[in-house]
Amino acid sequence: MSHLFRQTAYSAEALRLNDTSRKEFITHLVDYGCDASVIPLPYLPGDYKVIFVLVIGKTQKKDMPFFSKVSLKDLAENTLEITGSKCNITYVLEP
Repeated sequence: MSHLFRQTAYSAEALRLNDTSRKEFITHLVDYGCDASVIPLPYLPGDYKVIFVLVIGKTQKKDMPFFSKVSLKDLAENTLEITGSKCNITYVLEP
């Protein structure tokens, strides 16, 4: 999970701070069939919310390992706040 959180931090920074990376990302999305307007320009990160969905089994608690919590806290309070994005986490029970 910590790796997922770090990937999110990098993506948020790249989308917010680097016009070239953002344009390349939009090009890749179009290549995969998405509409180019899925990320409108100018990009305003405050218009979006990053939602982490953790799938858990019926007997598992809504919890995560300690260092994953530390990574998520750092991501939410530092990277996403600095880039202007919002963050939320939710759990889904596997069927």
